Amino acid sequence: MKNLLVLGSTGSIGTQTLDLVRSNSEKLSVRGLSAHSNISLLKKQIEEFNPEFVAISDTQAALALSKEYAGRVTVISGTKSLAEIVTTCLTDVVVVGVLGFAALLPVVEGLKLKRNIALANKESLVAGGNLIRSLLKKFGGKVIPLDSEHSSLYQLLDGKELNEIVTVTLTASGGPFLKRPLDTFSTITPGEAVKHPRWNMGAKISVDSATLMNKGLEVIEAAEIFELPASKIDVLVHPEHVIHALIEERSGAVTSSAYSADMKLPIAYAIEKFTDLKLDNGVKKLSFADWGQLNFMRAEPARFPALELAYQSLRVGGSAPTVLNGANEIAVTKFLLGEIKFTDIIRVVERVITSHRSVLLDSLERIFEIDAESRRQALEVIKEIS
Repeated sequence: MKNLLVLGSTGSIGTQTLDLVRSNSEKLSVRGLSAHSNISLLKKQIEEFNPEFVAISDTQAALALSKEYAGRVTVISGTKSLAEIVTTCLTDVVVVGVLGFAALLPVVEGLKLKRNIALANKESLVAGGNLIRSLLKKFGGKVIPLDSEHSSLYQLLDGKELNEIVTVTLTASGGPFLKRPLDTFSTITPGEAVKHPRWNMGAKISVDSATLMNKGLEVIEAAEIFELPASKIDVLVHPEHVIHALIEERSGAVTSSAYSADMKLPIAYAIEKFTDLKLDNGVKKLSFADWGQLNFMRAEPARFPALELAYQSLRVGGSAPTVLNGANEIAVTKFLLGEIKFTDIIRVVERVITSHRSVLLDSLERIFEIDAESRRQALEVIKEIS
């Protein structure tokens, strides 16, 4: 029996991970869970999976849970609860399904303790990639990505020499506005932006998919995970999103990874690699005959300016990706609150990243400082344009 710690257990990645546990109950168990605000679902998960540890940021909710599950569950709370549960809860695999910059600290703490981390959070690698790579080399922990594109690349590149790879390609569905007239983008509402055509995701990541910032962050993530330069990472818009990634070798051969749009496949793959288990993932078999035609195209720069901003940040390096991520998180939050327009998201990010002079990030404290400054500057830009 192998144990899991699931960070973000009430979100999309977390619930799908628990689906896998449910389908493989003779092989997997849950030792720890964490949630942000969905207390009702968290309580149902506690009743079903009987974890020893639970982390929640809301101290009042944590106090109530501690009383309700006294003697049964150790409840950890506060702003550093995610990092604390990672260091306290000993497990075979830590599944990180937490969104945004908040995942960086628990990932760092986990790597210091040589944890096996199944990572569905790109922002931690974008903001702290250099630090994470140094921790991997120093302490010997392991990270396997859960994004469908990076999981696919991980599998495609397994056993291959990177100097034999000409390019790797990430695919993007293009989001909900692939064919929407550009002159209507300023009227896009938060409700429209979160309706992804292929995936059921949270609000923030759905908006990032609509702007294609999500893919830009994934380009930076791929560079950090696989230690590739920007020149070797390509992006193609593929509306059907059947093929998740491709690699081109020097021989001229192009190999792709294709499967149904179901995140349980990459989650199961990571758990299997860490544990040597064989899991029933329940993923629907892919039929190319049913799909018939598959389409691929370049991303239009005028429609998706976020992609080039991400490439620019990657090429500059240093603190630029951290600033890109921090400013974007603020801008997306303000858009979802109805305080800025959809088109203002990239406008804000571009203003912040253009004014930033990149510096070397050599510590966790420095990363947090730069992130905080980028968010402050984003708020200032929003005040100016509102």
